Amino acid sequence: MAVDRRPFNSRNGVAHVIAPEWNLRHITKPDSDFPLDMLHFRATNPLTRQYLDGFGGRLDDHQYIRKQMYTCGLRFANANRHGSYILFSTDAEYGREVKASSIRAEELESLDRAIRAGNYASASTGQLILQRQIYLLRLLIMMVDDILWLGSTTRAKSVPKPTKLGTEVVHAISKLTVKQRRLKQPFPGLVDSVHDQKAALEERLSLITTEPTALHDVVGQFHFTQPELVADEHGRGLPVTYTDKYISGTVFEALHNSVQAAAVWGYLGRLLELLGARFEDNVYKPILLQEISNVCHFEYARTQQLFKRQLQTGDCAAAKWFERVSNDYDKSGNAHVTIKGNPEEPTVQDPELLYILRLCQLETTPAKAVDWLKKLGDLQTEMFDEEDHNWEFLFDLAIITSFIRDLSPTISMPALSRKKGRMFVSRSEGLAAELNKPTDLVDLSDFASPLGNLLEPGMAESALRKLNGFIVERTGTKLGFLYQDLISDCLPGGPRKPIQAAQGEIIPHAPSPIEPATPPAKPLRVSRSTLDVFMGLFQRSEARGSLDWTSFEAAMTELKFSVIPKFGPVYTFSPPDDPAVKRSVTVHRPHKSELAGYPLLFLANRLKRVYGWGETTFVLEK
Repeated sequence: MAVDRRPFNSRNGVAHVIAPEWNLRHITKPDSDFPLDMLHFRATNPLTRQYLDGFGGRLDDHQYIRKQMYTCGLRFANANRHGSYILFSTDAEYGREVKASSIRAEELESLDRAIRAGNYASASTGQLILQRQIYLLRLLIMMVDDILWLGSTTRAKSVPKPTKLGTEVVHAISKLTVKQRRLKQPFPGLVDSVHDQKAALEERLSLITTEPTALHDVVGQFHFTQPELVADEHGRGLPVTYTDKYISGTVFEALHNSVQAAAVWGYLGRLLELLGARFEDNVYKPILLQEISNVCHFEYARTQQLFKRQLQTGDCAAAKWFERVSNDYDKSGNAHVTIKGNPEEPTVQDPELLYILRLCQLETTPAKAVDWLKKLGDLQTEMFDEEDHNWEFLFDLAIITSFIRDLSPTISMPALSRKKGRMFVSRSEGLAAELNKPTDLVDLSDFASPLGNLLEPGMAESALRKLNGFIVERTGTKLGFLYQDLISDCLPGGPRKPIQAAQGEIIPHAPSPIEPATPPAKPLRVSRSTLDVFMGLFQRSEARGSLDWTSFEAAMTELKFSVIPKFGPVYTFSPPDDPAVKRSVTVHRPHKSELAGYPLLFLANRLKRVYGWGETTFVLEK
């Protein structure tokens, strides 16, 4: 939670003008109840009173904004809205915009009196008033949530609190490279990489459904980036969606995204297996190739959209470049958000910002994304100093981009087609549209409102069970089974594999023991520092603590693994020439060079499944 050290700190943008009282001097002043008084006033009085009445002798919100407009030159970003006014006098219609041109002539005199009385404000002034109220409310909610988190004796404490990055992230990004490979990749190796990605996504889904901290983090990524929070072409945002009113929809979005991602890579793996078996079949091969191409581009577009979503809201430098198109929605019912202007204009002085925006453009194909990811990796990146989740979605985007680059020359993959080979894509889009945001039909607010409630004992499990029951009642089966049936129906010929009952299930269940992929080998003798790394990694039964990335990298290097940086935060650990260890593992390097929370447990589970490692694998060398 950002707090200025002093009032009127100009380095904090327009926030220091809209709400300068939110600073350390006022909030931490000894013997002062200022933050509690503000919280009490804002929480117990309607917005109409806050508009016309301050607390403790201070200016009301209307007077305050007028003063800042006069003394500081404060102006609304989209001030060209003459003849429009915003109503502030009644609770029912608070914040509603009225155009003078729509008022009948005989009512104009009444409107003029209402404006003079302060019941209306011009649209440009009114939007600033609403922004001040929303901004202060948001900060107070964050403050209360932090206090509850720090003082709770029941909440899971494994959620790492956000920290500002230092030089570590600069060092991390400076090492990111994209190696241009001229040789075709072996087809079996590409199939293995798909299966590995599918397994990683299923591991992620398992953590989300069994670890409250994981569910809390992932739901937060979707809850605080809803497209409706982005201002439209008239400068109007929909701040009501910032509240917990739509928490049920974002819980569903988070789970649906995880299930869908695992299903896409699972289907892609099945297609590649069929292609390997029928590579000489001139009838099925073209069908399979086109289906593979379309599914790859579908996954690229899906991850690109999620990456853009994380950037278009909040305090990220890229957020001001996005604009929501009013009354325009996609097939799944999501508000349409576009990039304003042309990112190539001279106004984008920061090359890093330019590369980020180019990655978000629909016109950027996977082939073009390779160049932008390489250029982004060559920079000392500071774009994501405050946002861990931006890195996570960049990781997913980089994974599919890398895979398309490697697969295309190996199988002579055809271009994307809007007409042929769209069985999985069209059906997946239809299923997503059918399931999207059941906010008005299922209420999870008892368990997830406010969001921090998911960390309380039993709340995450109850939320998932209620959501699962709703999906079964609505569709007749579980969410994971819907996608398994979709995969089976879409496979263009070839044998069907039996569906595993637990695959893609979103209801919590007792985690099954992790079976290693290979039998446990004799203990590995390692140095003290490497032993400490792996003992700390595998001894934890819950997602807590932290692990320094550099230490983990050094430990893997001691085991003769090659560390291969790829796109952005994507790193592959390639094993030595050892018959017992054949598979590589691809992981996401955290932006602050520290593994903490549920990603730490995720890494431990991945290493145990792939290599069979555990607490007894490593012993101190003599």
